[in-house]
Amino acid sequence: KGKKGKKGGKGGKKGKKGPKDPTASSSIEYLYQLLVGEGILKKVKKTSIQDFVGSYAFLGQAMDKLAEVEPTRLPDPSFAQIRSAVTEYCILPIGSEEVKRHAPLNTYVKGSKRVDRNGTPVLLVGTHGSGKKMLAHAIASETGANLFDLTPSNTEGKYPGKKGPYDMVHTVLKVAKALPPSVVLIGESESVWTSGKKKGGGEPPNRILKQLMTLLAPKKGPALL
Repeated sequence: KGKKGKKGGKGGKKGKKGPKDPTASSSIEYLYQLLVGEGILKKVKKTSIQDFVGSYAFLGQAMDKLAEVEPTRLPDPSFAQIRSAVTEYCILPIGSEEVKRHAPLNTYVKGSKRVDRNGTPVLLVGTHGSGKKMLAHAIASETGANLFDLTPSNTEGKYPGKKGPYDMVHTVLKVAKALPPSVVLIGESESVWTSGKKKGGGEPPNRILKQLMTLLAPKKGPALL
């Protein structure tokens, strides 16, 4: 007697499964309203990139020469350079699909091919009150984008429990992808990427780190965003 073929069995190839969707039964409209109610989806302040006012770096040339001598001491950019960089790397790629396809931050080299990134990662560094949040609002305002705020101080007490952080990050990225263009702001990011408990108790600032990595760079299946 011939051997019977296995039905579907272990030998059959299974398709790659992506991250689980805890919001599969909810509409995008409902999730949008939910994020607004939680204060995670923010009302964008009408801000122009030109509102980021400041002078040129008059000592820029001297600082550049100092950096040549001490490569670890990079000169601080001027306000004009920051406006230019944010326009070129954030506003134009979000506002134009043609620009986005050629923007350097939107792709990376994998082997011999250039692959599209899931999103455009941009890190704004500066002291408190230097205008980082203002620039985020300017980017969203100039492009008509949604603005999601996953800053630890803004999400504290929201989506509690063991599964809460995953549900929160998943919902944000799902709505951001479904309703482009979107900007996801993570302020106080140094606390998100470091380990440790919050002083005085409460939820640790880095509680969304594992969820971000799971959804943006899953081991199996496509990324959510």
